[in-house]
Amino acid sequence: QRLSCCAMLNLTIGRTVSFAETDGEQPESTIRSRTAGSKGTLATLRSAAPLSAGISRAVTIARLQRTDRHVAWLANFHFAAAMAFMVKGIAVAILGYAPVILPSGPIVRVGSCVLWLTLSLSCFLGAGPLVSKLGVKRAMLVGLFCFDAFYVLFAICTLMKPGVAQWVPFMLGMFLLGFGVAIMMTAISLYMANVAAILAEESLEETVDEMTHHLGGSLAVWSLGTEVFFKLATGALEEFALPSFLVIAIWTVLAVLCTFLFMLVRDTSSWSKAGTTNDDASASEVRAFFRLWRDPKLWLLGFTNFTFAFVDALMINYVNPHYVAPMLGTSAIGVVTAVASLVGAVLAKPYSLFGAYLGDSFSMLLGALSFAVVPCAILFTNIATEGGWWVLFVYVGLGSGRAITEGVYRAMFAKYFPGRLLDAAYANFTFQGAAVETACNFAQIVASKDLLLYTSLTLAAATVPMYFAADGLHKREEGLKEESPNESGDDSNTDNSSEATNHV
Repeated sequence: QRLSCCAMLNLTIGRTVSFAETDGEQPESTIRSRTAGSKGTLATLRSAAPLSAGISRAVTIARLQRTDRHVAWLANFHFAAAMAFMVKGIAVAILGYAPVILPSGPIVRVGSCVLWLTLSLSCFLGAGPLVSKLGVKRAMLVGLFCFDAFYVLFAICTLMKPGVAQWVPFMLGMFLLGFGVAIMMTAISLYMANVAAILAEESLEETVDEMTHHLGGSLAVWSLGTEVFFKLATGALEEFALPSFLVIAIWTVLAVLCTFLFMLVRDTSSWSKAGTTNDDASASEVRAFFRLWRDPKLWLLGFTNFTFAFVDALMINYVNPHYVAPMLGTSAIGVVTAVASLVGAVLAKPYSLFGAYLGDSFSMLLGALSFAVVPCAILFTNIATEGGWWVLFVYVGLGSGRAITEGVYRAMFAKYFPGRLLDAAYANFTFQGAAVETACNFAQIVASKDLLLYTSLTLAAATVPMYFAADGLHKREEGLKEESPNESGDDSNTDNSSEATNHV
């Protein structure tokens, strides 16, 4: 204990530097190489006594003294997340009220299809390469400006009379919004992983995996918390009978202000990868996006993403209009969806601590059970048709599942796809959710309600077994890496190890 205290003191004195003085602009490849995490001690502790060791470790980490650089980078991360998700939260609130503001008809449904199709194609064709070429900060700025453009175009829609002319700015806005979401969500996930690697350098005890879980939970809190705020704030402004254009104009000005404040955020990556040109890096990222499809872990872990996207589409397009609105009134939709986001924001941080110190299996089980609540409650009870406000139980389950998806699940990708795979992994992360939600939106036109509900229940039930299969493959790959020393001293074997073990 004395040696540990002395080492901590020396490390703190020797490495304490102010944020302004630290020039640690490290190459993106160097930062990401550390996201492979520490293996040994933490795994031994968890296997010996998971609960007691996890609690003991959490207490130890909580008592650590932080360096100035750690505090500065953590504050920088929270500021970046706050600005980015305030802009995104406005979009969630506006889209929720679009059916009320815009005239009745197919314009909202077609616009929703344009949004999700653009989001899927953007991830499929260019999100990863663009983020790699621009760097995470510039990529997030591009995404945020696309959000701002959508708000301006939507405000123009509210001033126009219903007709064909109104479709042009709305569809263009939904196209830009889909592209912006793809770029911003891919970049913010990479930003989280990079900051986690930097913060782990400043701690004698914490691993990159633990730090990534911490930041993933914080990211989920900002994402869901801003949704709650803007949904309730938009509803409050509606109660004052303000014109729709004025409400949208207020949010547009706030979004633009947050976008410009985001420029103060410190970047974590160099503008190009060491040793390659931007064009080479972009081509490499395009290949990496599709090459990752050969890794079964991507699809095994994807069941959480598939389940959330499927359940979320059902809630928006079926449960809200066909159950909640007839039973409680249209105004109740804003309340129940805000409750779901609030529950997710409250649970996100505890769930991230469970994942960091007790392992991800418990969190994945909680997520699967949470999502299963939605189809089970609708299929086997009358809570959605005659339960009144007890229907909130369904939205609590949805919020709990979202807390896992937005936090722990996002952080897991940095563990299972470290290093140069990270860009492609997070592009695929966003693509999976968007593609499934797009498919579900189209499926609702031809498939029955019961079929879709049973499909979502099946996906939820398969989540945990698929996670254990992915975890088993990951452990096997790590074992093969340890058995095969890199005699040449370069990183080529490390880069290709995941690809090689796909043939085991």
